[in-house]
Amino acid sequence: MDAELDVIVIKMHLERRAESLLNILQAKVNNREKRIELWMENFLTIFILITSAELFFKHAERNARKYGHQVRVSVVLLNAYDLC
Repeated sequence: MDAELDVIVIKMHLERRAESLLNILQAKVNNREKRIELWMENFLTIFILITSAELFFKHAERNARKYGHQVRVSVVLLNAYDLC
């Protein structure tokens, strides 16, 4: 039941918000006029996103090992691109 709720939350809320966040971030990074003003905000946003992804992958790997699944980094990384 918990996994089903996770899927619902991810599909209904997180995917839309992730796409919106990445579009806003891309617009700020590509803004040549305000690039210097926004560098700290962009840096911190990217740092937080990468750190969150790292923690997510560590958690997924730990669960896979806990339940005896073979851990393949390439599959996990390919799934990460689906989030973008």
